[in-house]
Amino acid sequence: VHFTSAALSWSANGNPAGTLYLAVASTDSFTTLTASSRTLAASAAFTALSADATYQFRVRAIDREGRGSEYAAALTTVTRVADPASAEPASVAADAVSAAWDANGNGPGTRYEAQISSDSFATVNASSVTVSTTAAFGGLSANSVYAFRVRALGRTGVVTAFTALPSTATLLLPPAAAAAPFTAVSSSAVSVAWASGGNAAGTSYTAQASTDSFLTLNASSATLNLAADFGTGGFGPALTPNTTYQFRVRSSTTGSVSAFVLAGTTVTLSTAPSGSTVLAVTSTTIRLNWSPAGNPEGTTRWELWRDASAAFPSPATTTVSTSTALAEGLSAGTTYYFKVRASGHAGHLSAFDAVVSTLTLPAVPGAPQTLTGAALGVSSVSLSWTPVSGALSYVVYLASNTAAVVGSTTAPPFSRAGLSTNTAYGMVVAAVNTGGTGPLSAAATV
Repeated sequence: VHFTSAALSWSANGNPAGTLYLAVASTDSFTTLTASSRTLAASAAFTALSADATYQFRVRAIDREGRGSEYAAALTTVTRVADPASAEPASVAADAVSAAWDANGNGPGTRYEAQISSDSFATVNASSVTVSTTAAFGGLSANSVYAFRVRALGRTGVVTAFTALPSTATLLLPPAAAAAPFTAVSSSAVSVAWASGGNAAGTSYTAQASTDSFLTLNASSATLNLAADFGTGGFGPALTPNTTYQFRVRSSTTGSVSAFVLAGTTVTLSTAPSGSTVLAVTSTTIRLNWSPAGNPEGTTRWELWRDASAAFPSPATTTVSTSTALAEGLSAGTTYYFKVRASGHAGHLSAFDAVVSTLTLPAVPGAPQTLTGAALGVSSVSLSWTPVSGALSYVVYLASNTAAVVGSTTAPPFSRAGLSTNTAYGMVVAAVNTGGTGPLSAAATV
């Protein structure tokens, strides 16, 4: 008896040489015949049998008239069990593999023992005994390599050697978003974290950062860790302050990648503005500007504080969208203090820039009163008026054309020579200080 063949012999029991014999084989007690052999010898060979299968054999003699004797008592035997042959896995998933093999001639009902190991069978992770030519192993780690082997358990107790099956890596799982994805956020860097999603240690991950929902990428990182740093001190260039960034991640291995998973969205912190400067001053307004210090114009708001005290006990605040501001409705001749900070669109407030201060100009002087004039000669005149408090100088104009300056003086009276003779002149005067030129006086004719 061999794997796929068996040789049957019998005694002639008195039949003469040359007697014809009919030997038959069956696996179902001769309900059907598996094979038959007509022979003049006292033996018959059966081939193409199934390994590890139970066969019944019987034989009878056929006389020259074609009549058959009774069958001799049947014999039963089991063919030898064959080593199973290697085959590719039937299916592979992230957490399961269905190992497969070829029966290699073993008949239906042969039992097989399949085993799985993650350490080349230094230990066995799981074992399965089955009459199928596949065995499913579940509960596996994603992106992990497993070894498989199988052996046949013969009906007679014979056990074959193990046949090695192809080692197989389970598929990748997409990573999962972490409950708290952002472990650190500054004005120029973000640290983002994620969960393995069930992938084994040693899985590679690709994380990416974008400001436009990944139409373009700002930075990309490949790491074996479950976190990545972007910006200053990490992957890619420094991030822009007060800017919304999206982060996504996928798991990867040689020749295989998972789908991307959104790790999260966050806004970098605002940076403090710098270089606050007073640009222009009037008696009621002050214009300032400052450097955005990297904060994007348009999305950044600037919170400007103003107070008449450097301690800012009761500041007036103004929010503007550009890095310049005009403070209006101020009191003349008053010192004002200003400080500004960035207000991020995620609600974060930066530190203040250094305080700047300036004095508004004084109020313009009032109109001169009691303007009178007198002729000093045929071509010269003299004007006089009551001095105006706070005036630093005075300007005299023709009443008929106030754009025409007759002259100026630091104090009354004022005289002018070189005029036309025998001519009447109407004149007005205005007081001037650092706040500007005041209103015109009433006209006087000389």
